[in-house]
Amino acid sequence: MFAFDDPVTGLIREPFIGGANRFLDKFAGNSNSCVISFSANKIPGYDVKLELQDTDRLAGSNYDDQDGQNVWLCPALFKYFADAPKTIYVKDMGK
Repeated sequence: MFAFDDPVTGLIREPFIGGANRFLDKFAGNSNSCVISFSANKIPGYDVKLELQDTDRLAGSNYDDQDGQNVWLCPALFKYFADAPKTIYVKDMGK
């Protein structure tokens, strides 16, 4: 399972679950960590584009990647965005 800390938002050991952990496996490979950047704005050379399927401020947001795999993002998403972005671009910063 992957988790992250973000002292700026007060998130400590926030877990990635509901498909997000499998999604991050793609970036981590055989490691137990990875560094990614994400944005609602297109990142040059992005690795993955997530498309919003549905959202609920209390239940989280469901996205599909370009391979059709579902990635659920918990309500912590709203610490970074006022509303769930229709598209999230993800770049592997460890390359």
